[in-house]
Amino acid sequence: MSKNELLDHPDFQARLLESLCAQPLEIRPSNSSVHLLRLAFAGHSHLNWVAFTNLSYEGVATALESEELRDANALSLCIDDLSGSPNALFDALSRSQTLSEACFLENPTQGSDDLTSRVFAQFCASPSASSLLKTKKMFFTCAYSAPLRKRLWLPSPNSYDELSSKLPVSAFPVQYMFVRQQFVSLGLTDIKFRPNYFFLGDALLTPERFVSGFLQYCRSVLTDRYLVSFAGCPSDLLFSKINYPGITISPILAQNLAVPGKCTVITGKSEISVDLWPMTGEIEKDGWVVLVSHEWYTDPEANSAPVPFIRYAFVRARQLIETAAVSDHLLQGIVGPDYVDIIGGVKGFLRETAPQVDTNLVDRPFNETLQILEKRWPTSLGPGMSYVSILDDSEALSILRDFIQDAVFVRENLRLAIQQNPEGISSLYPF
Repeated sequence: MSKNELLDHPDFQARLLESLCAQPLEIRPSNSSVHLLRLAFAGHSHLNWVAFTNLSYEGVATALESEELRDANALSLCIDDLSGSPNALFDALSRSQTLSEACFLENPTQGSDDLTSRVFAQFCASPSASSLLKTKKMFFTCAYSAPLRKRLWLPSPNSYDELSSKLPVSAFPVQYMFVRQQFVSLGLTDIKFRPNYFFLGDALLTPERFVSGFLQYCRSVLTDRYLVSFAGCPSDLLFSKINYPGITISPILAQNLAVPGKCTVITGKSEISVDLWPMTGEIEKDGWVVLVSHEWYTDPEANSAPVPFIRYAFVRARQLIETAAVSDHLLQGIVGPDYVDIIGGVKGFLRETAPQVDTNLVDRPFNETLQILEKRWPTSLGPGMSYVSILDDSEALSILRDFIQDAVFVRENLRLAIQQNPEGISSLYPF
């Protein structure tokens, strides 16, 4: 009996699928097992193969390119016991014209996220990574589960000798957000700021997703200590045309949850409290940094409460910027036109990183953000001021200089905290 005759036979496919699901561990990394999966899932849009844990990556790749599975648009795998190299599967996904989503899952009883973290590192090292991230949804368990454990999951470049785990900045362009918060004061002189360093790489934010999350963040800048605004927002700007767009959940920023805000360390004979933030490492060539200045306006002629407002700018690195130890002389060059471009606002950022997106889609959510902030505060801002506006180039460069200069102290505070091995810090970074 031919393959088509089998598929046309009443109840054949349903019975085969039921039989395979009843004994999933019997499916082995063999040609016959792959052929059975092709017959059982022919015509299915979702290849839910999570139960078939004894497969090989090569067998899955072969199945995806078969005629029977040409209608599939999603693939789910439990990778705990998959054999072989995932590179074959990455290549097959990049060639597929129909598959738009792939999920690499670990059993929820696993005590760590090391396996999917390693597969993600292999994915980033593959030549298919940039194109896949731009055209398909790639889901890795570690990005969602590690933050809930307050653990880092993104492997450092030295984690595995044979791998490079640097994120493709073309897909996830924003690496850091540097936020300075003005201390609330009724005085008009002596303005002081507190620096806040945020690493955004492990949130896996596409350009559209970042802009959606950033506008959410602007609405909750007073309370969003861990940047959860970026984890729950509309998935893209097309949803801005819908009255009730709903949200799509993306990863919480793992490093920002894992690193406690303060820690007590001993220096000499003194015990001091130090601020801790995620470590600022390299800023990749063509990587982006977002500068945010959170300030307060006080009407000099009225006895009223201060009103918060935000100024921001997008900065793109023209070449690799090392932040570990920067001399004052080198710092002057780093914040100049040879090293960085000041792009300005969200529309300029989108034009550079996602030229296919209609930047006018930003207008509605941006205006809604302004309206929400305006209604929230009984006192108005001064003439010509806005609740959200763009920093001028010279001030943006000055703020960037301050943050890069202070990044050395952030690293030193982390080193002291890890060296003294307080609970919750010791295994974060490889000092």
